[in-house]
Amino acid sequence: MLGLAINGLLKTVKMENCTSKNSKIQKSKIIGITNQGEELETDCIEYQRIVRTWIIIKHYEKWSKYIVIEGGETKTADFDIEPNAETQQNI
Repeated sequence: MLGLAINGLLKTVKMENCTSKNSKIQKSKIIGITNQGEELETDCIEYQRIVRTWIIIKHYEKWSKYIVIEGGETKTADFDIEPNAETQQNI
């Protein structure tokens, strides 16, 4: 699911509670729908563990918008370099 998120191939992602009534440990799972309509879901695991994956998926969704496809080639934006005068003119 992480790979799909970073490549912009997930339509929707949600986290769902799956704790049983008798359990003292809160559990959740992540459910994702691909752009082709396929539903994927993780196992129910402890909330403290699954929430970390959830945060990464949400960041990956945001970052996937910076991957640009030009003429069949994938080019990525460089976030760490400040633009200089030469690259400013190309933008």
